[in-house]
Amino acid sequence: MVAEALVLANYLLTNHMQALGVPVLFQIQASPDAQKLQDFLKLLENSGLQLSLTQENTVLPQDYQLFSEKIGTLDTSPILFELLADTLEPVEYSAESGPHFGLAYVQDYGQFVCPLNRYADLMNQRVLSAVFEYGRDRKSARSKDLVNLNHSSAEGQISWNVLPPEIQRDLEATILEGIQPLNERMTWVRQAEQDFLGLKKTKKMQQRTGEIYKGLITGIQSYGFFVRLESLLVEGLVHVSSLKDDWYEYRARQQTLIGRKNRQQYRLGDRVEVEIKSVDYYRQQIDLAVVGGGSEATEEDMRSDEPEWSEGYAAPYEEDEDRDFEDE
Repeated sequence: MVAEALVLANYLLTNHMQALGVPVLFQIQASPDAQKLQDFLKLLENSGLQLSLTQENTVLPQDYQLFSEKIGTLDTSPILFELLADTLEPVEYSAESGPHFGLAYVQDYGQFVCPLNRYADLMNQRVLSAVFEYGRDRKSARSKDLVNLNHSSAEGQISWNVLPPEIQRDLEATILEGIQPLNERMTWVRQAEQDFLGLKKTKKMQQRTGEIYKGLITGIQSYGFFVRLESLLVEGLVHVSSLKDDWYEYRARQQTLIGRKNRQQYRLGDRVEVEIKSVDYYRQQIDLAVVGGGSEATEEDMRSDEPEWSEGYAAPYEEDEDRDFEDE
């Protein structure tokens, strides 16, 4: 409830500042990447949950609300909530108003209320402070019609520049100069957080080598597939060279690895049991081996797509020392 109140306060303050015609540092968030979302919906479909967009080819915030409600009923919901969050684009700062997908706002959202946590809030509070100190509450010195700049009743009544020109220009320049450094720092912080959490998880997994866990297949590549462990929310790789029981074909369109002879397949959303084989702390890589799970390919699965091969994959019985973990 507190978080909702803070978001609402930010939204109302942004709208008020817009009505006064003073600069605002906006926070925006683009719509999710279409391919990421399609992969997620394919994963849900393979998990037994058929979902689609309310408007074809258009992703709406309401869709994510519905997705959250539906996946909350599944026992793999902790993993699915993480994967759903991964489909969202990062937020950015901008001098121009734009949509904020995650908050379901079409436009006009800035941050004001947490200056101790974010420098962007401090920049917007500087504008607010300038309005309090220098704001003109009337059209001219001789005008008797005053407006209360600190109240929403002023919105729609102002037809003059609230701030003196030099202060307006200074604040606009400060915001423009600050956008790129702020966005770069946010990217740096996200990467640092990911590295910290990755190292923390990897360290925890070093003590679990040889143990067996249930997991969900979250990504398929020509060199293997990624599994997120249900109880630990840690992700590792089953390399194709560890699949000794058959020659596996990579179907990119289906996001599947299919055995040529045994018809065993590993798809997005399939549940598997895996053993922790090895852990590389500094590279943050966890190697897994399948001990059970997956699914059986149907005749349609076997015919529906031509297999795609990649160099180093065609011989699954040979160890590949030069594995490509770029997509991990």
